[in-house]
Amino acid sequence: MIAKRSDHEALSGDVFFVLIGDHMFSPTELRSAYYENRVIFAADADCLSVRWSNPHNLAVMCSDGSIDPSHIGVRKRQNGDVAITYVNVPDDGVSKNN
Repeated sequence: MIAKRSDHEALSGDVFFVLIGDHMFSPTELRSAYYENRVIFAADADCLSVRWSNPHNLAVMCSDGSIDPSHIGVRKRQNGDVAITYVNVPDDGVSKNN
């Protein structure tokens, strides 16, 4: 799922992040997942969508390719038995937090 975290106090803007789960997370579950390092992708871009090709392969996509690589906070290529690929998301050559 894709979630949005607003941080108006820090003035850093909105962060959109991707989590893997077997249900829609409640606000409490979202907070826990965010702080327990279960985020697989995070960036300050609202162009994100996800697509499962099968139970072991997830694609994270940006509809307009507008993500600046320096604004990517988390970018994992694997989460357990799920491989994660990226479409229209710049690759700076480094997996962040993987």
